Amino acid sequence: MVLESTQIVSKLWDRFEGISEDQRRSVSVDVIRKLQTQRQTIDEWTIHWVAEARAQGATWSAIGGALGITHQAASQRFGPALRSVEAHPSDSKASSNEIGPLRAEGADVPRR
Repeated sequence: MVLESTQIVSKLWDRFEGISEDQRRSVSVDVIRKLQTQRQTIDEWTIHWVAEARAQGATWSAIGGALGITHQAASQRFGPALRSVEAHPSDSKASSNEIGPLRAEGADVPRR
């Protein structure tokens, strides 16, 4: 997925360099908006998969290691979110079987 994202960003940049300054301003803001949407989606999926990993017996150390943070940081960051997911299971992504690809252009961002 990282390679795919890198190629998409490269293609976007090539297109970006070929447009006027006025268009660049508008496109820049639009890209920021789409990146924020993707960040929110990634955060939601991360919470879902952290909950799944914990349900399968993964330790906070293993989860923190996968995220590049300490076990304490993982527990502090995701513990409250997991309690919320447990309290409201219908809001979780557990009903979805597939994570679609993330696209910089925002067309294939997984939805709730």
